[in-house]
Amino acid sequence: MHSTHRPHIGLGLPVDDPALLPAWARRADALPFSTLGLLDRLVYDNPEPLITLATLAGATSRIRLQTEVLIAPVHNTALLAKQTATLDRLSDGRFTLGIGVGGRADDCLAAGIDLHRRGRRLDEQMALLRRTWDGEPTAGTSAPSAPAPPRPADRGCCSAASPRPPWNGSAGSATASSAPRCPPRT
Repeated sequence: MHSTHRPHIGLGLPVDDPALLPAWARRADALPFSTLGLLDRLVYDNPEPLITLATLAGATSRIRLQTEVLIAPVHNTALLAKQTATLDRLSDGRFTLGIGVGGRADDCLAAGIDLHRRGRRLDEQMALLRRTWDGEPTAGTSAPSAPAPPRPADRGCCSAASPRPPWNGSAGSATASSAPRCPPRT
């Protein structure tokens, strides 16, 4: 018997009119697309990706949701951990966090971070993200700060409760050598 394997095809969403994104998402969900992706920039006229993907999670039922790529160093780490875990739970495990260090000086300036330390910052963030997703208390607290995942058995290899193993879009950063080494999902 011959089995047909089709590649997964994702759709990068247009950002020029955010009001149209739920309609785009519903159409993609009804078609054979596998993933909806949304870019992240701080100093650009685009919708904030995590809030937008949460909205799109409510407008869809099947299609995966992914950041392409979220510039983690410009985000508060504890808040990012909570937002991504919440989005993964609300989407019933359909969220994949694609992260990178970014390279735009204007984004770093607006966020108040050092452009030349963004790779090290991402390394530090990855450790805190994993601990938070694993249910460990945030520094100085005694309770976890992120919601439990929807299906622990369906989590990535990098942590027990992560919104999939984070995918690292960094090139040449301090984090490139520490990107997750996870087997493909089946």
